[in-house]
Amino acid sequence: MEKLKGGIEGKQCEFTKYKNKVRCLFAVQSKNTKYCNFHAYLDSDEFVLCPVDPSHSVKKEKLEKHVKKCNKTKDNAKLEQSEWYKKDINVVNPLFDLKSVEEPKRLKTFSQAELDAWYIRIDEVWQIVKDQIIQMVDSDQTEEEKLAALGVVDIEEIKESKEPKEEEKKQEKLELTKTTKHTLQHNKIVDMMDNYGLLKHRDIKYLEYGAGRGLLSHYLHERLDSKLSEEEKKNHEENNFEFYLIEREKIRYLADRHYKEHNNHKRIRVDISHFDISHIHQEHSLKKSEKEPSKELEASEEIKEPNTEPDDGKLFSKYLVDPNIKIVGIAKHLCGGATDLAIHSLTQSPLTYGVIIATCCHQRCDERTYVNIDYLNELGFKKDYEKSWLFKTTSWAVSGAYRIDKAAEDDSISKNSLRKTVTGYKAKRILELGRAMILKKKCNLKVSLKQYCSKIESPENMLLIGIRE
Repeated sequence: MEKLKGGIEGKQCEFTKYKNKVRCLFAVQSKNTKYCNFHAYLDSDEFVLCPVDPSHSVKKEKLEKHVKKCNKTKDNAKLEQSEWYKKDINVVNPLFDLKSVEEPKRLKTFSQAELDAWYIRIDEVWQIVKDQIIQMVDSDQTEEEKLAALGVVDIEEIKESKEPKEEEKKQEKLELTKTTKHTLQHNKIVDMMDNYGLLKHRDIKYLEYGAGRGLLSHYLHERLDSKLSEEEKKNHEENNFEFYLIEREKIRYLADRHYKEHNNHKRIRVDISHFDISHIHQEHSLKKSEKEPSKELEASEEIKEPNTEPDDGKLFSKYLVDPNIKIVGIAKHLCGGATDLAIHSLTQSPLTYGVIIATCCHQRCDERTYVNIDYLNELGFKKDYEKSWLFKTTSWAVSGAYRIDKAAEDDSISKNSLRKTVTGYKAKRILELGRAMILKKKCNLKVSLKQYCSKIESPENMLLIGIRE
């Protein structure tokens, strides 16, 4: 074996990733362990995970000193100095302590009797909200087809149907690479935006939450560019659409580097929980005053409290901005609570015109960030551990994403396994309804659920779409 840089010659870390079985490439730094410094906590009680950055470990005796000089500590300090930073501004319940939630029993340790009782509990809640969720599905399909698209189907009907649809057979045979899947997903989300009238060329600001490399904005920019006439392309100032890419991590190979000459992309390095959307209002006001110094804006320079009621047009007077400006929040597969943080951020602006988010990982939601806890209380999930169970139940849907499609041809898939999958989907849709209610109440958006791709392309194939009414 070649000498591994920075470690003992010939001693490679023995940590292996669970999912893809890939072994860690770092070298062992000490003779007394078989792991590198990143994974040393697995082999010794002397090491603990760094509380600032859990991607590496450190000796207990050096922990206090390490935290002060950790690169992540320095990085966080820089982020907090950002003009876009306002601590926990998008956290709905910042005082809630997640560690205080004591579950009498973990969901995965439930007995069959306890599982059956929990199935019934979710089914009862589902019956209460079922009609509202079906109405949210924007489709000409029948009610049964809508339920199938939502993943919430009748288990008995699945087992009775022995022949899968021909269309499903073709989808099963598709061999999609990871890159091809993402390309299809991005293009289909942009197609949906076009269909819902969210592709406008003037006075619109797209906020991509959890942007990563910025690929969704990249595909959106290409589509918008293709719609412009040659004369409009020459005059960038007339094409008044802008992109704000919000991402907390340092990312390489940025897709927005292709549009530097357009000068309409702005990267904002900040965690969504601390992202202050009101700074967009201030920034636009400065641009407007530079272009039109002679015109006095009627509004006060001070940004007032965020909107908490549906906007009737009068609230624009609170902001030093042009009321014709529209903010559209976009995201692809924004994990769990990050979706709630983004939604709460959008409710803080009276300029929010639309939102389109491909949601995922609902099991990573929590009571600290979920935007509509009152709604869950009304549905009977009043105890903290019950809400925690509801969030975690959603993981059953994704872990069994293909069971429903394959159940008709595979008798080995048990009825209990199917019921678990369907219950997971019901929990997901219950949470989406709560989000839709908030967007309706605070932003006056008409919210829909739309299946934008097949389950083969992505198990998380639903879009949360909101348009100003």
